[in-house]
Amino acid sequence: MKRQLIVSIYSYFDYRDFLRDNFAERKAHNQKYSYRAIADKIGINSATLIRILNGKRNLSRNILPKFLQFLKLKKKEATTIPH
Repeated sequence: MKRQLIVSIYSYFDYRDFLRDNFAERKAHNQKYSYRAIADKIGINSATLIRILNGKRNLSRNILPKFLQFLKLKKKEATTIPH
């Protein structure tokens, strides 16, 4: 049975905080998780991922669908991320 993540997007005002906490939770359950591994799964450069998380870059319309697919957010949850 697949494990459900505890982090809920509805608990956040800033999607970057959600992403950082979501990735930290994934890392706690799988030591192989890293920003590089996540960036590879999303299909972006790890430096781009870090700039997004640090607020130096916003999610673009091209990158957003990749994040949503990776996070497996429901349609209603996805509307909380700006685009």
